[in-house]
Amino acid sequence: TFDYDERLPTPPPSRSASFDAGGERRKQASFKGARLESGVAVTSEPGSFPLKIMCSTMPRAYETAELGDSRRCEQFSNLNPLDKGDFTGLEMGEIREADPEWYARLHSDPFQTRFPGGESYKDLIQRLESCLIDMEQQVAPVLVVSHVSVLQCLLSYFRGSPVEECTNIAFPMDTVVELTPVQGGSWKETRYGLIPRSRANSKERGAQDAQGFFG
Repeated sequence: TFDYDERLPTPPPSRSASFDAGGERRKQASFKGARLESGVAVTSEPGSFPLKIMCSTMPRAYETAELGDSRRCEQFSNLNPLDKGDFTGLEMGEIREADPEWYARLHSDPFQTRFPGGESYKDLIQRLESCLIDMEQQVAPVLVVSHVSVLQCLLSYFRGSPVEECTNIAFPMDTVVELTPVQGGSWKETRYGLIPRSRANSKERGAQDAQGFFG
């Protein structure tokens, strides 16, 4: 969540969408007082700048989103992460050890292979359709706080890349991706790294994790 008044002196003439991976980790809900790598402050004070905030129903996502303005934050179950069914809570390495045969099928076709008792990425794309329509109908900027699997699908859509390849999109942690519409119907993608207060003055931050499906 940005203090838009510091970055834009006047509201932009067109809408934009920002995707935040902060909902992926509960600890990222402690970004009050953080700033962006560019020096822009992250504030929890409700601002006058028009903004629609959409987040999943997962507590870690809402805790992150409400730092902007909880009065404008709407929760959508369709923005919840990919349902891994019987493998919920397991890392990919643990899944490979638990069921090597199924993991081989997943590795050969990560888009259409459905998790036992859960979803496939193809299912997730269909689930996100109503949220995408909601985003595109907005005239004000939209901030989406969700999870890596969801953000991979959304980025694939707005980039116009094949949705079957969305699992290859690496999404960095502690990052806000801003998509601004440009002439011709495409989107300009800009990334802003979030620096927690505890690390804001550190000279050595280390590389940010970029998580893809097999990351």
